[in-house]
Amino acid sequence: MGFSRFAGFLCIVPSVMMLVASFFVLFAVGKTESKGLKMYGRIIAVLLWIAVAICISAGIFVCCKNRCPMMPCDNAAGIEKESSCIPGKDMNKVRPMMKKDMSVKKELQQPVKK
Repeated sequence: MGFSRFAGFLCIVPSVMMLVASFFVLFAVGKTESKGLKMYGRIIAVLLWIAVAICISAGIFVCCKNRCPMMPCDNAAGIEKESSCIPGKDMNKVRPMMKKDMSVKKELQQPVKK
């Protein structure tokens, strides 16, 4: 299990912190008597629960896919393929356009004949 898969488990820390914050928000809401403040507190608690769900979903994604969900895939077309983001794979299969680009660069780098 590599570090990048372990990094997915680090989502537990902010998730627990947000759940603790939502507990205290709901605890404070229970002590207040104002209807407007109670509604505001419940909305804040629900938003915290949604943030926890997103955080845990991102952690599960990192554990399963072994890559960051915010980083784009490393291929020329920008289309995610099955094994395109796994380092160490044959890059010619991942970037079919690279050969064409490299050949153009080699032609430009050839010395000029006099």
